[in-house]
Amino acid sequence: MSTIDVGEQRFTVTRSAPAHSPTPAPATEPHSASAVTVHTMASSDPIALPDVVTCSGPKVTAGRLDADSFADPEHVLPMVAHWTQDQLYAVANLLLDEGDQRGKAELLELLRWLCEPSSPDNPQRAVKVEFVTQTYENGVFWHDEEIFLHRADGVVEPYEWPEDHHQDDEWKAKDERYQALLADYSRAVPPADGDHLIIDLITGEFDHSGKWSLA
Repeated sequence: MSTIDVGEQRFTVTRSAPAHSPTPAPATEPHSASAVTVHTMASSDPIALPDVVTCSGPKVTAGRLDADSFADPEHVLPMVAHWTQDQLYAVANLLLDEGDQRGKAELLELLRWLCEPSSPDNPQRAVKVEFVTQTYENGVFWHDEEIFLHRADGVVEPYEWPEDHHQDDEWKAKDERYQALLADYSRAVPPADGDHLIIDLITGEFDHSGKWSLA
């Protein structure tokens, strides 16, 4: 047992040895509001918890999870075998929402890169990007090629891809990532046939509506 002091707050962290059974050990209730008990969960190949627990104010943050191990069913399923269906869905939805938000933020940054003007003071620079829908056999998605730019002077015009942009490795990689992120956003926030999506490159706002906008 070790004690960690943070300012005037004291957190007690107890580390227990891994159990020999694949069934996770029950969590121990902390003795007070300022005590946190951390247990390792057993599995065929237990995940080692870090020796350091980072404390920040009233919050205690455990070490970061390794994504590959966390995605391995042999590691994770024994750890959550005692969870209810509602608890499993709650965590799954939490992770899906986090993934959607990160994908949305990355899509915004890619669009800003794709629409980067030669000069930030250029009155013709794009301030918004508008998408329309395209229907496939597996559903309706935002069209990744038919893009409309809203210029700072109010002009709306189709986006023109640079000639031979797929010959440039950086452009090709960013274009492929852009298509994947836009498809992910279509699945996260499904559009209806004929909808429009306007992304403000300045504020980062996503406006999903059913009509064309000239603003």
